[in-house]
Amino acid sequence: VDDFNEYKAQNGFVFENFSDVIKGQYIKDYDELVQFLDDLSNNNYLYHKEIHDISLLANDFRDDRSSQRVADFIANKIGLK
Repeated sequence: VDDFNEYKAQNGFVFENFSDVIKGQYIKDYDELVQFLDDLSNNNYLYHKEIHDISLLANDFRDDRSSQRVADFIANKIGLK
């Protein structure tokens, strides 16, 4: 979060109002990271719906074949397929 404004100024975001689209917990320090991982590992993460909603918006695929698609893409590019 410390570099949010710097990143926004240099690169920008796809969405004009980033914080309206990207919901969930913003981790700002080590202690918050530890708490986040603890909550996640204990199935106590409060933002499942928000993460699911942004996943539907941002991801074309919702399966376990990402690595296979990358491997196929590379194989096609270098002429193995």
